[in-house]
Amino acid sequence: MTGKKWKNVLLFLWIGCIVMLMNATGCGLSEPAEMDGAGIAKYLNELESYETQASVTFYSNKNENTYLVQQQVCRDGRYRMEIREPAEFAGVTTISDGQTVVQSDPSIQGTVKAKNTPVRDALLLYTFLACYTPSEETFVRQEDGSALLTAPYNTEMDKLASGRLRFNIATQKPEMLEILDKDGNPSLRIVYQSFEGNKTFDDGLFQTTGQKEESQNSGS
Repeated sequence: MTGKKWKNVLLFLWIGCIVMLMNATGCGLSEPAEMDGAGIAKYLNELESYETQASVTFYSNKNENTYLVQQQVCRDGRYRMEIREPAEFAGVTTISDGQTVVQSDPSIQGTVKAKNTPVRDALLLYTFLACYTPSEETFVRQEDGSALLTAPYNTEMDKLASGRLRFNIATQKPEMLEILDKDGNPSLRIVYQSFEGNKTFDDGLFQTTGQKEESQNSGS
């Protein structure tokens, strides 16, 4: 056998070994394991922080108002929410260091302390997670491949009776959170346009010190 033919045989055998190894181990061919209810619950339990750009819609009997909001949120109670759209509210920012809440408005070039409100808390995914208990009744797989998680809310407000989280199993990320009134109608809808979990944030994002005395009770 000539040297050239021998090299071709060795090359053929080498390629064959690689193919068999890949078939045996699934190397490069396997897809991520699909999440089940336990996997989603584990992911949410281990979610210590997240950053999202979300479309937030408030519903009332007469109209609805939608905002584009950037959120950086930590499980320990710290968060930062900035309105990006519409233009007339762009830059309005709410910050919590886990104890104190402040709001700043570039249109008036001022920052004031604000009270915690159930409506503002409902904008945070952790409010839903605090109420959610995994079970066959609260976890339903949808025909489109997503999962629907439901939870009653511990509040006396009729507009905030329960929550409903749609989890995208393919992307393994939350997709939409709805807050329902006592009749089951949406009073608040948050569509996560982007979502990145377990982010590390600079502590300066949540700084609230050196602010003015409380003069604002806004729920947004």
